[in-house]
Amino acid sequence: LFIGTVFASSWGPVGLMSIWSKSITADAAFWGMITGFVFNVVPAGLEAAGVIALPSYLNPTVIGTVISIMTIFFVSHRGKVTRAEALYRMRLHRTPMAEQNIEQARRTLIAPLAIIVYGLAMPFIMITYYVIPYQRGTGQLGADGSIDWATGEAMFAISAPFLHIPLGLYAAYTVWRSYYPGTRAGLKTASGKADGASPFN
Repeated sequence: LFIGTVFASSWGPVGLMSIWSKSITADAAFWGMITGFVFNVVPAGLEAAGVIALPSYLNPTVIGTVISIMTIFFVSHRGKVTRAEALYRMRLHRTPMAEQNIEQARRTLIAPLAIIVYGLAMPFIMITYYVIPYQRGTGQLGADGSIDWATGEAMFAISAPFLHIPLGLYAAYTVWRSYYPGTRAGLKTASGKADGASPFN
């Protein structure tokens, strides 16, 4: 768990922004990783040693991630993306022709579908096996078996669709746009529209 959180705070912002941001520089990526690592590991180490006690909202992972993002913006603002860096990022968004395959794209779409199904199913599972037993044990459950929806556990249980359904739809769109033949950026017809059918047909 500790290694996973260090990875998330030190590399996560850099990994995402290096692909999706046009303004991040190589120096900003470097120092973003360094500060994300240091400001996660040091507070976590001090907390583990009993030197400090951090509240839950100041989790070392949160601290490292926020400092990493601030560092990236600060260093990027003071520098400039080189032409070589900009071209390299552009190439990351061009799917090689050899990787565009209808059948493989359709198989890959199973994963986004599973995310959507997960988002739809989890509220029912969480309410049945977590919220109701928990509220019964704490005395929050109504005499008629009604759930107190204003509690944290109830809101957590019904939050899955709001996260996983959009995530699944976006993942499906990305797979379709990038790996389905004729739909990726750069493969356009004379009319300017993508030349390719939907993989959902």
